Amino acid sequence: MALVTSSVLVGCHQGVIPDGTVTVSPQVTESVSFEQPGVLYFSMDIPKTPSTTYRIGSLCFPMKDDFTWRVEHDSYGCAKEGTIEAWVEQIDDPGHEACGFEQVEVWGQSPINVSEDALLGLDTATVFRGDTQRNGCVSGQATADLRVEALPYLVTQ
Repeated sequence: MALVTSSVLVGCHQGVIPDGTVTVSPQVTESVSFEQPGVLYFSMDIPKTPSTTYRIGSLCFPMKDDFTWRVEHDSYGCAKEGTIEAWVEQIDDPGHEACGFEQVEVWGQSPINVSEDALLGLDTATVFRGDTQRNGCVSGQATADLRVEALPYLVTQ
């Protein structure tokens, strides 16, 4: 007679759900046009989860009022304190993409890769600060509202 044993490893879903809003001030859009649109990006760099960047859309004309987009992301992972960022990058490529908004995942975009004259605005926030459990990470939701303002050297008086 053979004795068969088995073991089952039970785990729980570690979810990382940063969400919130990205607001772009009208001053950021002063220099955008259809020929030189401003592309709005949102990224997360949270240890123990995949880095993710979204292109939220293209700003093709100056706006009189704030523009706000709700950002939502849900992934498996175990979060530690990390950074989320939103920025507007001006591009000189009118055929690059259509004007408008849709949250689309992209790769290789980062504000540190943008030249100073193309970076129109930036905001960063820290999420999951101090929220660690026994295993050194947290599962849950973090809310952050980013406001992309014109960089000081771009503000016209």
